[in-house]
Amino acid sequence: NADAARHAVRQADGNHYRFFSPELNVRALGRLDMEIALHRAIARDEFVLDFLPVARGGGAASRLVGAEVKLRWLHPERGLLAPEQFHPVAEQSGLMAALDQRLVERACVQIAEWDRLLPSGFWFSMDVSAKGLARGLTFTKALGDALASNGLEASRIALEVSERNVHLSEGPGLETLGELSRMGVALTVDDFGVGQSSLAALRRMPVGKLKINARLVAGTATGKDAEAIIRAAVAVGRELGLEVAADGVENERQLACLRASGCGEWQGSFYSEPLDADGFRSLLATVVRTASA
Repeated sequence: NADAARHAVRQADGNHYRFFSPELNVRALGRLDMEIALHRAIARDEFVLDFLPVARGGGAASRLVGAEVKLRWLHPERGLLAPEQFHPVAEQSGLMAALDQRLVERACVQIAEWDRLLPSGFWFSMDVSAKGLARGLTFTKALGDALASNGLEASRIALEVSERNVHLSEGPGLETLGELSRMGVALTVDDFGVGQSSLAALRRMPVGKLKINARLVAGTATGKDAEAIIRAAVAVGRELGLEVAADGVENERQLACLRASGCGEWQGSFYSEPLDADGFRSLLATVVRTASA
């Protein structure tokens, strides 16, 4: 019982305490069930790719410039699960490295199929976990092998590191980022604006872009604080010579606020909901036809 309470404390942000309750055992059993199911899912490859289009500009001038690729779990009983529904269990159980590799391998195969359709400079971004960074040369070799076996240029790929993991990007982690940068892979700090990354840490990292967290973008509808933080984030990006993008754009007001602040790229339901491979290929074909008309 004490162990269950201790585990609950570890899952909380900041300093906390927990008293044991039967609910904690229920949660622990749920995590165990999901961990067992995740092992099975990796062995059976119960995953599909989703693509979230990324745009530049606004209104009729918006143009597709890239896409974020996510691995979703096609659970045999619960249906399609988003990454945030199973990543915490994967991180706790040491399965994130396997999911990172599965995402990279599957994404590179799919991107290679579309390569002839892609405009110059078009890219696909993927999250890399702290576990991925910790794997060092093992991770960079896996990515390099996936690119080579599919005949892809490294410039087609961008990797995103969550801001909460920036503090891990030191020593071996920083060496991994440096090697990825030398390969030609673009690097982005994701979820920017809600973590505690320092300017010194950002200066050390070979990143080219900051991506503002979706919660900050959503906050522009309810108050001025979020807008001020977004303007500050864009100013930080400019000071460091970095591009600034935004996640979770749902309406015209949010997009107008971002553009007024100097944010270039954006993604969210205001442009497109996440698409499966067939849906994204249709969108891509439409964009290519329009551009060549």
